[in-house]
Amino acid sequence: MRTEAQHQAEVVKWLLRRGWCFTATANGVMTTPAQWRQLARTGVSPGVPDLLVFEPLARYVGVAIEMKGPKGRVSSEQTRWLGWLRERGWYAFVAYGAEEAIAKLDELEAET
Repeated sequence: MRTEAQHQAEVVKWLLRRGWCFTATANGVMTTPAQWRQLARTGVSPGVPDLLVFEPLARYVGVAIEMKGPKGRVSSEQTRWLGWLRERGWYAFVAYGAEEAIAKLDELEAET
């Protein structure tokens, strides 16, 4: 079974082939408490989606993807961030695997 990171890497390859502007967040990286405090002071926020795609697709200003493995759970911080982004014109969703994320990106691209 593939890990969440492996699923995300597949989506990243897909985005790179498209030449789209995007970034991944480092929220899933293990840190010490001191490192986390430093990151928080510089603006890192828990719950920010894993992938942020800065392409205007369909009627959206960008796409935010929270990647999950097949049994992954969405935290309250992640739910909050997805809602905030939707309120601001983003297409923000949870993808349970690379296939689901890529299918949604394909749909959005086709609508553009």
